[in-house]
Amino acid sequence: MTTLTVIYLRDTGHALAAVTRVTAPGAAEPVAALVGPGLPLRRVGDKQHPMAFPVAADRLAAANFDREPFPDDPAKRGVVEHKQNDPVTHELVTLADGSGLTVTLKASGVTVEVQVVPTEALPILVVLQKSVASPPVPAPVILSGSVPAFSTKVDLAAALESGTWNAVTFVRGYTPKGTANVSL
Repeated sequence: MTTLTVIYLRDTGHALAAVTRVTAPGAAEPVAALVGPGLPLRRVGDKQHPMAFPVAADRLAAANFDREPFPDDPAKRGVVEHKQNDPVTHELVTLADGSGLTVTLKASGVTVEVQVVPTEALPILVVLQKSVASPPVPAPVILSGSVPAFSTKVDLAAALESGTWNAVTFVRGYTPKGTANVSL
């Protein structure tokens, strides 16, 4: 029997990595045992504006699924925790298309808008990276918050320097949204 282990963003549920194992992992296996201090990610899908950034292990969680095939497109998958169950159970789900999300970058921060009014708060994680002509690449700016229930947008405050920025936005339930080459 094989086990699929999915590493996902704890707040938003986005699947970031997966591995198929032939032996079942220990039930209390910490995510840091799988990724160390963090999981290095590279934004896929926009070769002209790539982003590479680490996601700290404390922002991640892991879920195990018996006999689940490796997803064809992991970026379209997410993990839902069912906390009302004892022990907590997990479900691997397909995310809604995130292309309809509106992400606006400005010097004072980021505004994220969803098209459908949520009935519960939607956690958000935005990773911003300033474009530079040559290394070193500055550390990413990471913003988190949530779209409130019965609202469609949220403003996340940050003091962004002038220049050109790229972003990837994770909103629970939606595929990640890339925003490239925004000049401030």
